[in-house]
Amino acid sequence: MKSALPIAESIAENEGLVIEDLSGMPNVDESNEPTFIAVWSEPEFQGEERWLLADEDIDALNQSVKSLSQGKSARTISVRSTNEKQRRYTLTWSSKGAPRPRSLQDSR
Repeated sequence: MKSALPIAESIAENEGLVIEDLSGMPNVDESNEPTFIAVWSEPEFQGEERWLLADEDIDALNQSVKSLSQGKSARTISVRSTNEKQRRYTLTWSSKGAPRPRSLQDSR
């Protein structure tokens, strides 16, 4: 599963994009590894870095929160449940903080 996640030198990153979100798709057959969809975007700030924690349990989530919370902010979080009713977490972190809110004027 994790071998299928975006690598550090992906085409998107070579184009100057950063990971925006990673979503796990529902999987009826739990014996198959989950499928993920990666969303990329332009950095909101010059020099912004992002990190990805993908499909981890609560212990890995808590450990990552402790190590990444110094000067960094969580951008997105998603949770999926396995057939065994175990929760798996995916987070993206930014060196520059949470996403900027968009006003109605920004969308025109």
